[in-house]
Amino acid sequence: MKNLLIIVSLISLASCEGFKEYWKGEPSEKVSEKKSSQKKSSSRDALLRKYVGAAAALLKSEGQTKAFKAFATPTWFQSPTYVFVADFKGVIYFNVNKDYPNGSNVYNEKDSNGKFFVQEMIQIAKTTGNGFVEYRIKNPATGKVEPKRSFIKTVVLNNPQQTKLIVGSGYYYESNTPMVPISQ
Repeated sequence: MKNLLIIVSLISLASCEGFKEYWKGEPSEKVSEKKSSQKKSSSRDALLRKYVGAAAALLKSEGQTKAFKAFATPTWFQSPTYVFVADFKGVIYFNVNKDYPNGSNVYNEKDSNGKFFVQEMIQIAKTTGNGFVEYRIKNPATGKVEPKRSFIKTVVLNNPQQTKLIVGSGYYYESNTPMVPISQ
């Protein structure tokens, strides 16, 4: 069921500018039925990389205003997947999760185990440019603290300042519950 939700999200993304250049092949070619949780995570990770890659491409090609407007639409914001964007100081530029509103600084945010997960994202962005971060936070759809796995990618915007941003998305391991859309 979790794979189906992600596949549905990615199928709807196929019509988005920026997504086409990252998607090679049909969803059925990319995701097969897998029984072990490790294989399921691996499959979800591959789809997550494609989703974040497409979001990064859209942000780079269209700029913040158009990309953020697109990220708030059902094409990009489908349960349980959504895009978040922050700078290297931990300031949220775009997020539909009301717990981390746009403009807030989450640099010192800790998960339920005391892990500075935003700082880890920033470190990954600075050193390798992309990677996965695992942490435990409240799932807005369930209200419960759950393990989450996010993929982040550095984007350098095509502006005179060559602004560097972190684009990411993630999934909750244990939840099939879709995220509740947050009105902007």
